Amino acid sequence: MTRFRSSLLRLAALASAALLVACGGSEATAATATPLAVDGLPIGTPANLQSYRYRVEVRSNADLIDTSQAPPGLDLSEFVLNLDIEGERVNPDREWTRSRTDFGYYQVDRETVVIGQENWTREGSGIWRQNLPLVAPEDFLGQDIALTPATILNPGSTDALSRMATVLAATPFTLEPVNGHQTRHWVLNDNHIAQMLDPRDSTLPGVLPPASTRLEIWSDAETGIGVRLLLIAASATSERAFMIQIDLYDLNDPSIRIDEPVGILNP
Repeated sequence: MTRFRSSLLRLAALASAALLVACGGSEATAATATPLAVDGLPIGTPANLQSYRYRVEVRSNADLIDTSQAPPGLDLSEFVLNLDIEGERVNPDREWTRSRTDFGYYQVDRETVVIGQENWTREGSGIWRQNLPLVAPEDFLGQDIALTPATILNPGSTDALSRMATVLAATPFTLEPVNGHQTRHWVLNDNHIAQMLDPRDSTLPGVLPPASTRLEIWSDAETGIGVRLLLIAASATSERAFMIQIDLYDLNDPSIRIDEPVGILNP
């Protein structure tokens, strides 16, 4: 049961990553931090910022997760993933996060600090522990780093950023205030997302394809940096089988500092 629980939680994280490949990628192949402009429309990423704070909210049922390997008789139909993350980042490589996860019989409150290749974690108000360097993708999943804006909103390459900029420049938007910024608000459907998506990244093991998706982006009208993202994916039986919302605020706030934790227990 413990082994299956770990697999199920990893699949839940993979589902989040798979449904976000249209607007995100791996930190291992970061795009340039230079903003693009297509038809006069600025397109930026969080890499263009010196620092920021953020919130990430994920809600997902088991509809889009392949649970065929679940133990016989275990009913996962009522399981819902609730994941709330708050964090701060100082570019290029300093980040603090606190994630609260509730997934059926699994609940965890985890705090993480990353400085370059070094990282530390603690559960609740427990002792800080230094971990091995983050190298493999599963290491990032284990630390919840894969669900922070630096990764989710990183296009992965300049080509991906260019595809996104081209689609947004050709799509109508409305002007709305969000988090203290005047923003351009786009509502994108499956066709828009398909134009931004690299087909090689369209699926991941353990994740079922959604019946439909809706992606909403609010980008700062001056810099083009997204300050809010909302993604909703439907299954055959649920209009909101998966939902993630990301908010960025306190952009370039000089008071944001990420330091090594105090009172560390070495590995």
